Amino acid sequence: MYKLFLLLFLLTQLHASQHQLAILSNITSNSTQEFSISGYRFRCLPYGVIALEELSYNTNLDSICQKDIQKFYLKNPILEQFAQKKLKYMQMYKIEFKESRCILYAQGQKSYSELLLENGLAVLKPIFLDDEFRYSFFKAQENAKLLKKGIWKNEIMHKCIESLYK
Repeated sequence: MYKLFLLLFLLTQLHASQHQLAILSNITSNSTQEFSISGYRFRCLPYGVIALEELSYNTNLDSICQKDIQKFYLKNPILEQFAQKKLKYMQMYKIEFKESRCILYAQGQKSYSELLLENGLAVLKPIFLDDEFRYSFFKAQENAKLLKKGIWKNEIMHKCIESLYK
């Protein structure tokens, strides 16, 4: 009972304040990282975006799109390790919780979501309406498209991504 109470207390504290400092304890993928605050471990998914790993498991996408994502990572193994290159284990990061996801500030005020978008490793969530982040996220995604970074290199992939917005 005590452990349950402690867990509930920690969760409410995590969501009660704007920013928390958390220690990166594990990188599962570009989409999912694990952090700890005061010994409590939790997973973070990037806020406002859908990372490629999430897309590959999206049942709304047809199997051709899912296979294209797998092929993309086979051809670009360095991009599959993007999180390991950008984030450092056991380092403290500023995190903000929104809509059961994390805004992870990975480079000063630049969020990890924005870094994923800049490198063509994620797309904006359909109907993303957060005024605080919408412009910078949209700009990052448009720059990746313009420079044909990541998933925007491949025209077939481009059509798969657009299907999310229909």
